[in-house]
Amino acid sequence: MIESDNTLSIMKDMAPADIKKLIYQAGQTVTGLAVAGGFSAPAVTTAFKRRSPFVQQYIADFLGMRPQEIWPSRYDANGSPVRLDSRGRQIGAPLQSFKKNEKITHHAKLGDAA
Repeated sequence: MIESDNTLSIMKDMAPADIKKLIYQAGQTVTGLAVAGGFSAPAVTTAFKRRSPFVQQYIADFLGMRPQEIWPSRYDANGSPVRLDSRGRQIGAPLQSFKKNEKITHHAKLGDAA
């Protein structure tokens, strides 16, 4: 979403209740959608809150949308799913531990004279 001052605003994922509402408006239930796609109902409802690229794609296709429109935080600028490590951090994202242009100082080794 581009705001009037030409800055990119941060987009939030669609709320699960809003996704369910769109599914119902399209004439289907969450359970019916799951069965039609060969998924379990919990797999579909879990995709509302957690990453599941295959289920997300299926839901988006049913709604005539792209998954990035429903869950923008789960996709990169190219539309590829963002990969996370076991701690939930984005794989390939730059570490944010140092400020830009901050010098990194090395501590003296044990036994070195100060």
